[in-house]
Amino acid sequence: MPDERILQDPPVEENQALVIPAEEDQILETPAPEEQTAEDQLAEKEAAVEEAAAEQTDEEQTNGRLHLPARSEGNGQSEILPKKKNGERVYAGFFVRLTAFILDKIIVGLVLIVLRLAFMVFLSGSVSDILARKVFFSVSLSDAIIYLLTAAYFVLLTYYTGGTVGKKMMKIRVVSAEDRQPTFFEIAFREIIGRYLSAFILYIGYLIIGAGSQKEALHDHLADTRVVYDAGN
Repeated sequence: MPDERILQDPPVEENQALVIPAEEDQILETPAPEEQTAEDQLAEKEAAVEEAAAEQTDEEQTNGRLHLPARSEGNGQSEILPKKKNGERVYAGFFVRLTAFILDKIIVGLVLIVLRLAFMVFLSGSVSDILARKVFFSVSLSDAIIYLLTAAYFVLLTYYTGGTVGKKMMKIRVVSAEDRQPTFFEIAFREIIGRYLSAFILYIGYLIIGAGSQKEALHDHLADTRVVYDAGN
């Protein structure tokens, strides 16, 4: 019996010796996952902070752009975007444009009456004779001055503000067909030559406003302009 115990003891010691290194390996390998997890967490936090900062910067830039007032380039006009419905312009029809034109004629007529009375009262006889002198067929100098003042009313107000007083009262304005501010030449051509051609034959150039989908008159076709409702209407 004693011999059997002596023979069995060494294998037990060898097995225990083999187990000990395994436990040491586990103890040494345990911190490695913890160190890797901490690094990953730190990297995720840094990425989250950078992403939040980028989103905040984009939001501030967007808000800054939204609060900037819209301005036109080149001609000094205050840019007011035309009113849109479902992403499309709302074009002014025949009757609203006719009403605006009548209002303008009334305003211009009253101003011209005041000017004529002022000429008659304050100017001497010799000056009155000069103004009454014919300069082109039956057109007198006073008629030419009145025509130029009337043309200046329509051209300058339309160019600098987008419309005359009558158009402002009806909440409509003149814009380019290409969704930009019209040039001075386009406005001058529209208001002087274009309107003359529209009225040349029984005002047909005005009557065709209701025929097209964009409700343009003949002078709108010629000057490549449209009449739309203001955004504030």
